[in-house]
Amino acid sequence: MPSLICYDIEDDNLRLKIANRLLAAGFIRLQKSVFVGDPREPVLRELTIWLKKFVPGTGTANANRALLLTCTQNQLDSALMLGTPPDDWSEFLNPPNTLII
Repeated sequence: MPSLICYDIEDDNLRLKIANRLLAAGFIRLQKSVFVGDPREPVLRELTIWLKKFVPGTGTANANRALLLTCTQNQLDSALMLGTPPDDWSEFLNPPNTLII
């Protein structure tokens, strides 16, 4: 299911680590700390567990924040992209229909 992940992380090294992990999981960068992707459910579940290690729940002293929002393909198709989209944005919205056997 398409997912949007955005974060506000204070530590430069941690921010880079999270960005690299999202890119490795197949997400594309929309802005410096905003990513969109359509990973398989096990990948998204593992990524969520991994992120929770660095962005604990409410009531902690940690100032780091992250938002993971899953959406339907219809919601994604109706998204309005202003400005210049990333190079792979159109491929993300309209992935090729290829069956590999």
